[in-house]
Amino acid sequence: MEADMQPEGYSHNRRDATMTPLCGSHRVDTKNSLLQKSNLGCVRTTSYDLPQDFSFTFGMANKPDGLTAHTVIDNWAEFTGTKNARPPKDFKAMNRAALRAGHTTAKGVREHSTVHDIRMPVRSGSIRRAPFAPDASVTAGTQSGEAESFTDLMAHGYRYDWVLQTELAENLGGGRKLGKPSPTKSTRLLRAAAEHHALQDYSFPPSLPAESTWKMNKFKNVKSRVTALQA
Repeated sequence: MEADMQPEGYSHNRRDATMTPLCGSHRVDTKNSLLQKSNLGCVRTTSYDLPQDFSFTFGMANKPDGLTAHTVIDNWAEFTGTKNARPPKDFKAMNRAALRAGHTTAKGVREHSTVHDIRMPVRSGSIRRAPFAPDASVTAGTQSGEAESFTDLMAHGYRYDWVLQTELAENLGGGRKLGKPSPTKSTRLLRAAAEHHALQDYSFPPSLPAESTWKMNKFKNVKSRVTALQA
């Protein structure tokens, strides 16, 4: 039996005559989706309809222009260096020159610096060297410990090393056992109360004999229906 399916549209809008379970949200077309009642146990449907145009794009459309990443990387501007750039201004030297010229105000120093431009000296071929020749054994910063095998770490190969390398508690304490804690005021009072309670003579009334014939007044004329005790 062929399913009666609509040829176009979204999958959640299609109806299957064979009642085949479909994935997605299936809702009846209504004019006002806010008045539609949600089915129990189903995801609440949205309050807007999806565009019927499958080529619709949310946001800015990314239209292909034929350029690839290889083309973009090949057209990157290369760094030509700073050998042709002018050195920065030497503001300390310009301020000293303005003071020697007699300018003691900020306006005079600024005007003098505009006319007399002094740049930092250029040191061609000078490269800052390290104060010492670095060696393979030299470590910058805190030195790390010995390299341990990662395989042994994963296999718990060092789980007994700490026990074997650590001294026993008896050896660290010199074999001296700790004494009992000294009694406090509360413990002394509790002990005295317990001793006083033990010395008290609590007498109870004597118990009745096993074969007692005592009965209540209203049961004196009633005969016992149990003649013998069953084991």
